[in-house]
Amino acid sequence: MTAPRHFAHGVYRPDVDGLRCIAVLGVIFCHLKFSAMPGGFVGVDVFFVISGYLISRNILNDLQDGRFSLLTFYDRRIRRIFPALFVTIAASFAVGLVLSSPEQLRVLAGDVVSSLFSIVNIRFWKGAHDYFAASSDERTLLHLWSLSVEEQFYLVWPALLLLLTRAKNSAFLFVAITTLAAASLIAAQLWLPRDTAAAFYLTPFRVFEFAFGTIVVLAERRGSPGPRQAIAMFAMGLVLIFASMIFYTAATPFPGLTAAIPAAGTALAIYGGRGSTQLRILGNPAAVWVGTISYSLYLCHWPVIVFGRHVIGDWMDVVWVKLVALAVMFGLATMLHRLVEVPFRSRAPEVRPFWKLLGACGVAIAVVAVPAHTAFRQDGWSWRFNEAQRAVMHKQAFAFAPCSEYLCVFGDTAGPLGVQIIGDSYAQQYVAALQPLLLKLGMRGESYAYGGCLMLDGIRLGHASTAARCAAERDATFEKVRSSAAPVLIAQAWRSYRNLAGEDGRPLPGNTDNQYREAIAAALSRTIDKMGGPDRRILLIGGEVLTHCKKYETEIRRLSIAPPPDCVPPTLAEVRTQTAPWNETFRSIKARYPDKVTTLFPEDYLCPSVCEVMNGGLWLFRDSGHLTVMGSELLGARAEDTLVSFLLGKPATSVGGNLR
Repeated sequence: MTAPRHFAHGVYRPDVDGLRCIAVLGVIFCHLKFSAMPGGFVGVDVFFVISGYLISRNILNDLQDGRFSLLTFYDRRIRRIFPALFVTIAASFAVGLVLSSPEQLRVLAGDVVSSLFSIVNIRFWKGAHDYFAASSDERTLLHLWSLSVEEQFYLVWPALLLLLTRAKNSAFLFVAITTLAAASLIAAQLWLPRDTAAAFYLTPFRVFEFAFGTIVVLAERRGSPGPRQAIAMFAMGLVLIFASMIFYTAATPFPGLTAAIPAAGTALAIYGGRGSTQLRILGNPAAVWVGTISYSLYLCHWPVIVFGRHVIGDWMDVVWVKLVALAVMFGLATMLHRLVEVPFRSRAPEVRPFWKLLGACGVAIAVVAVPAHTAFRQDGWSWRFNEAQRAVMHKQAFAFAPCSEYLCVFGDTAGPLGVQIIGDSYAQQYVAALQPLLLKLGMRGESYAYGGCLMLDGIRLGHASTAARCAAERDATFEKVRSSAAPVLIAQAWRSYRNLAGEDGRPLPGNTDNQYREAIAAALSRTIDKMGGPDRRILLIGGEVLTHCKKYETEIRRLSIAPPPDCVPPTLAEVRTQTAPWNETFRSIKARYPDKVTTLFPEDYLCPSVCEVMNGGLWLFRDSGHLTVMGSELLGARAEDTLVSFLLGKPATSVGGNLR
């Protein structure tokens, strides 16, 4: 994303700054949710090709002239990238200290440390498989994944070009780079359905875009296109870029071949960009100015959007507010460019002070990374809030509390085993409902629920990226649960797993609602049988209540003037149109196992006539379906008789009045 105005050892090309302008504005318009450019995210791919072109040109020119130095190369890269990046990260952390809840600050702190060490793309890839990872719209430093990819590219590319040019054969170099690009592109396309997040975030699947830029350099060394050919290539390149920005959406499979289109367009626009007509289009002063500050603009734009939503919420979707945000971005970017980026970048690189530069960067990183890591380890520094605020935040947390790891012991941890929970996150949310009862009964609970996984016997998810992991967790869970005779609570997001396969990986019939329910019911019966023992009690949680409201504001946010989210709660009748077929299935399973299975239908306790989404000023739902601690505790209190009878195997009235 760097934007040096003059290219080392090369002729300055204003048209490339013009391409930067298109790229950064595409990204910003996409992130501001302007409907005309839903695919503006491909601006990052444009940047990758430009970086590959400029870096490769500089390296190859230096190698040809016999003056290439790795130390000089990295000196330039550090001076151009690190100062503005560091200021952005440090400023974002500082603002987060003021605006963010402990949960949000903990996430931000982890992102800060990973960004400083240029591995945040790997963190986001891993987080993409975490069912309850923070939404991308809430990650202040999300956009820095692309900087980590670039920096990882810089670690390898100079040495690779140095190695390949030893053959002193331009044809060999061209074939090698083209082969590498093809391998990376094919790998991205093949890996896309297996693990979309890996294909998106990880550097090996993005190498082909940098390589496209290198191929342009090698093509220029063989000769430039004629004027007419150049204009045709240039026009075709812009068409490919803008078509991608206009017609791609968040639903477009990406990257892979779809990323190759804007990347190829960028390569064509660069290769055919020399000419008076092309300069009039991309080399105009306004486009060049935006391109010149594009690195700083890219760094600033996403924190402005994220923190803006922290403070004013959905007002960020109002057109005039978007325009104000755009002005703020340009103001901050101009200051960052003039006060930080240019002064550090303009210093002439020297080999001797390189180690001092590296040491200074290390000290700067430590100054921010140490407190950020401390905030991460200390759960977001909740001491920033008073006791009443912390109590509210606890009630509004996800109902898995007090657990944080999916393998969790709760209740009276020194007591005998009273219940085991299996399922996904819709099972995890019953921890908070059971916690008070287990403490009163002197029992402990064990949760083996795993978010996003179908924990039923004989079937698995059809998604290759999660199927093996979920199947392994399920098998390990069954092994542990079968080793005891404790009661078992089973809950799932029953309606969510339409893509099913058998244990052999072959897809199961599930095109219709009836086929899908039959597959789940058969697997559920097998699971109950597998639990073993005629006396083992099973609590089967019925169809989940879905409010279909947007994500609720469930965390304390300082300085927030965001309006409360709109939410029209569904009626009991509306909920039952969705849950009735499933609950009938569960009743039939209960009839098959009358002495083992108890059913609990959440709608009976959350939806008297209209479903409750708030109680006492606190949200009962974390999102459209998951309960908060408040919601789960309320459900648990209302369903106490059923839960106590399940836990003890006898009517709640015989337990004594101390539970009330």
